[in-house]
Amino acid sequence: MLTNPIIASVLNIGGLWLLYTTSLYSLMHDYFLLHLIVHVHVFLAGYLFTISMIYIDPMPHRVPFLYRAIVLCVALTGHGILSKYIYAHPPNHVTINQAELGGAWSCIMEGGISSTLLLSSSSVYSGLEQPDLELD
Repeated sequence: MLTNPIIASVLNIGGLWLLYTTSLYSLMHDYFLLHLIVHVHVFLAGYLFTISMIYIDPMPHRVPFLYRAIVLCVALTGHGILSKYIYAHPPNHVTINQAELGGAWSCIMEGGISSTLLLSSSSVYSGLEQPDLELD
């Protein structure tokens, strides 16, 4: 169930929306245990999202390539909207001067673009290798 692309996308992108649009980001900087839990969640949700999109290992409940491709496009849209929202409305713990520097934002955008290209191309490649995919 956790490897369903929709569930993995909600855990991944939804978790990021909760982190950056609520006071969780500020609280995370005040409490070490919460900081650790959030980082573990972000890592595991990202890993789960990746394995739900790219089938390298055998999966018990495989979903069709088109289904995964549509979910990937929706998830990437949600991630892109969030990144622009963060740029326009930085979290509470970030000062205006830090937000205006934009160095971290450009790093996130460039890293996001390269990881998006890698995930998309890997997803297409794994979709082409599926025996149930028909290319007409």
